[in-house]
Amino acid sequence: MSWPEVLTPYSDLPEMSSRPPHEQRKLVSQASRRRGDAIWVVPMFWALGVAAVWAGVSFGIVRLKMSIDASKSVLGRVDPPADLIRLLGFAGLLLFVVTCIIARRSMVIRSLRFLINKAGCPYCQFSLVGLTPEKLGGTGSKPVVRCPECGELVSIFDHGIMPDDLLTDHDRRRPFPGAGPAGAYNEKATIYSKKGWAKGRAAAKRK
Repeated sequence: MSWPEVLTPYSDLPEMSSRPPHEQRKLVSQASRRRGDAIWVVPMFWALGVAAVWAGVSFGIVRLKMSIDASKSVLGRVDPPADLIRLLGFAGLLLFVVTCIIARRSMVIRSLRFLINKAGCPYCQFSLVGLTPEKLGGTGSKPVVRCPECGELVSIFDHGIMPDDLLTDHDRRRPFPGAGPAGAYNEKATIYSKKGWAKGRAAAKRK
């Protein structure tokens, strides 16, 4: 995931820009809940790791500054640079907060893409919609599809992808076979056919 993507507002992401605001808020909430406690724990660990590294770097900077000042001092000893320590401490706190935000946003964006595009390749995130699952091992084997982008074989059930997730919008709108042009649940056609059947039966009785 690139830096521009992480810093982009959720509403401006390509997967979200065409959706209404209320649906965007709902998806962001679902993406956050999907991660559970990890949505806070993982960013906190990342931030603590970055803060620990920064503390080591800051200690080295302070020691270097004190060594330089001590070499210029007559007594050969100097007090710790309070202003520099405060500046490095503020920078460390800022780095801690920014790391938390970036790590959390990265997790939410990944969850958003999973929710929106459930049929994404687990290796490169390329959409697998429109592909037909095949059983390469014969009877009893798991259905797989080959990603057209990275070429990896994806076992759809192992990655939480259902066959319906691979259907295109056109396939989803297509009526069931034998249902007629209006679809399987054409209530008006059913009512009219019952009325026609009743009229035909009444006419037969009159004869």
